[in-house]
Amino acid sequence: MPKTETHFASPDRLEEGEIKEQYEKVLSLEHTKEILNSFPNLVVVLNKQRQVIFGNETFLKMLGLSDFEEALGQRPGELLKCVNSAILEGGCGTSKNCRYCGVVLTILKSLESGKEEESEARLTTRQQDKIVPLDLHVITKPLLMDGDQFIVVIMTDISTHKRKEYLERTFMHDMINTTWSLSGRIEFFPRDGLNEIQDEYFNRIKIEFGKLLDDIQAQRDLLKLDKKELVTEFSEIDSLELIQMIIHTMSTDKIAKNKKIIIAKNCYSTKLKTDVRLLRRSLINLLKNALEASTVDEEVIIGCEKSGNGIAFFVKNKAVLSEEVKSQIFQRFFSTKGQGRGLGTYSVRILVEEHLNGQVNFESSEKTGTIFRIILPLKVS
Repeated sequence: MPKTETHFASPDRLEEGEIKEQYEKVLSLEHTKEILNSFPNLVVVLNKQRQVIFGNETFLKMLGLSDFEEALGQRPGELLKCVNSAILEGGCGTSKNCRYCGVVLTILKSLESGKEEESEARLTTRQQDKIVPLDLHVITKPLLMDGDQFIVVIMTDISTHKRKEYLERTFMHDMINTTWSLSGRIEFFPRDGLNEIQDEYFNRIKIEFGKLLDDIQAQRDLLKLDKKELVTEFSEIDSLELIQMIIHTMSTDKIAKNKKIIIAKNCYSTKLKTDVRLLRRSLINLLKNALEASTVDEEVIIGCEKSGNGIAFFVKNKAVLSEEVKSQIFQRFFSTKGQGRGLGTYSVRILVEEHLNGQVNFESSEKTGTIFRIILPLKVS
């Protein structure tokens, strides 16, 4: 009998009788069926030949099967109707394209190493004559029973997450490019002949474009922060100069209307090396919170002072936080301002402590009001 062709993984399979013996062996383990059926993920058990000898109810439901025996002996790609599984007679894992399949690669790696492995996989499947892309998160766990080696494969459909991630990246990229372009072109707008009021509005437009770009970049940073993809870029800046820049940015914001932003007396001026963009964003978040908590004509103070071998930036306002708010102030999505808020102080702590080598703390009482501090080293190790 001629050997089945393959360009990657072994095409060898066990006969139907041997497959059923393995199926019974898996079911003989106490509570195995009940445990695997309790998983919301797609779970299959494979033999060394990568043939399915068990699939949980979630997997069967996805395939539209009422009886698992219809799937016995097939391979994952064949059951999921991957287009590459039909290229060669050997089926799933044997075509040239299978060399790059995350499912096959993770299974083979786990068989070789005898350890748990994890990856993502992209499949192109054909469902009812329609091409359906499928993105999976794959975990493989070796299982040894009576000297026989099996692999438990846990697959989670992450297609919706991947689509959302792609749309977010594309949207952010396009928005930043468009805003940069508009911000640059406005510099060439002729200002000769503008009266005083028109010139003032023109300056406001420039400032608003800058704030819009800053807000978009801040949102992009939050997305990267959540995915652990944020990269820091350290450069030198003067502490007092940074505070003045922040006040200039926030003074025209509607949240600052009829309120006073004051630089603290004896504000400490020194050079420090940090990621200016992330520190600026963190201080703006704290200043926004302080302004929102202040009433008309109240002062919000921003400044910096020497703190040991480092520097402490602070934002102070007169409002006092309740005990409930104090206990949850750094939790993600906690907010006193309604739904859709609550990333301000959370993001400040993550940015400062995980990316700027610093610390964040606060105090709030009738005597002091509320003071948030960002403490940074002057020298970055």
